[in-house]
Amino acid sequence: MKEKHLLKRLPALIGALVLAAGLFAGCSGRGGGKEVSVDLGQAAGDILKAGGYTEELIELDEGALPASYPKLEMDKVEKYTCRVSGSMATPEEISIFVAKTEDDVASIRAAVDRRVEDQTFNFKDYRPEEMPKLENAVILERGRYVFYAACANPDDVRKVIEGF
Repeated sequence: MKEKHLLKRLPALIGALVLAAGLFAGCSGRGGGKEVSVDLGQAAGDILKAGGYTEELIELDEGALPASYPKLEMDKVEKYTCRVSGSMATPEEISIFVAKTEDDVASIRAAVDRRVEDQTFNFKDYRPEEMPKLENAVILERGRYVFYAACANPDDVRKVIEGF
């Protein structure tokens, strides 16, 4: 008798599991299946306004980028903007990378993570008062985009990026 009762509920259980799996997939942090399209200059400007930056940021060109991002494989990057502290006296930075494919996002993220590790090593003894900008750095993936911001107002920057 219990077996018949379970068999009647099996389709409902399977449906609930499929629905739950779909909900979790939609909250994966990679844009939820929605294609993200961002104007890099506008996005960097919005992040700059929200971030409480104290330094003038300068744009790194492709020739200077490898020194800051030694693990970045440029053949996986479609386009980017990378703005760093002009004086190099702070770790303040805004970088946005667009991967060529979804599969390339992980490689770019690893390069950004390495950048934060390198900057942490550079600033921990040199300017320890700047460490909160690295400890609370915003690193977010949205579709094929990887956003990185080291700044004084990470919560405000996170809100801006999540709005893209």
